[in-house]
Order: sequence, then C-alpha cells, then structure tokens
Amino acid sequence: KPGPLREKVGVYAAAGYPNYPKANIEGYPSEIDVSKRLAFFYGNYPDHYETLHPKLDGTFKPAVKDGDGKYVANPKYIQLHEDAIHMPGNLPSNQAVGVHTADDAVLNAMGPGAENFRGFMDNTEVFKVMVDSLGIGSGSVRSVK
Repeated sequence: KPGPLREKVGVYAAAGYPNYPKANIEGYPSEIDVSKRLAFFYGNYPDHYETLHPKLDGTFKPAVKDGDGKYVANPKYIQLHEDAIHMPGNLPSNQAVGVHTADDAVLNAMGPGAENFRGFMDNTEVFKVMVDSLGIGSGSVRSVK
C-alpha cells in the first residue's frame, strides 16, 4: 500500500490477513519479514491533545474531521488549555477510534513449563499451559475465607 507508514495500517476488514508461511514443526513460521505483517498496538488513538484535565464539559471527542475528511486533533482542547500536549496518533488518518482485536502472534517462554509454549497457540491454550506449569490446576483450588 503506498503512502506514509501510518496509512498502511488497516483495521477490521481493511486489515486483511498476514501472509506468513505455514508454521514449521516447532510452531514457528520459517520467515517473518513478509509483505503483509501482523501489527497490533497498545493504545490505538488518533491525533489528539492531552490536557491532563478531566473533560467536564461533555463527551470527550479527541479528534474531528478536517476539510479533507481526515481526523485531526480537536482544536477545542488546545483552546481550553493552552499548555495541552499534541499527541500524534498511530491510527490511519481516516480512523477516529482504535479497535480491540489482534491475531495470532509467535509465543516464547522460558522457565518451568516453557517447553509447552510453542509458536502460534490459541489464547485459551496459553492459560491452560500457564496453570499447568504453575501447578495450580483444578485439583489445587482452595477456598478463600
């Protein structure tokens, strides 16, 4: 996809699927530098102004559409607090809010039970392996008084 790196990130249907090769016997893809990679971020947001103040005048609207239909930091907040900090976003400029989805990611572990963590795993299986590794399975549940 042409353009700045930020505009190459897709959300929901526009994200598509990564094109990693099939996992090897150990559960890892043989190549990870592929043309369509998985990207997920902690805290997705548009450009906005951080005021470090509560928003007492209504619903917080961090970004608004400009004349080109792109989301920009809402100027209201720099007008209310002249010391507001401009925070560049990490979402494509045609998105106002982030999404809370992710896909498989390569998993590694070390320590007791690490041999049971392999490459790509279903997230529910990860928790089972953690419980088994820590020895806190259903047979060891205690009641709290």
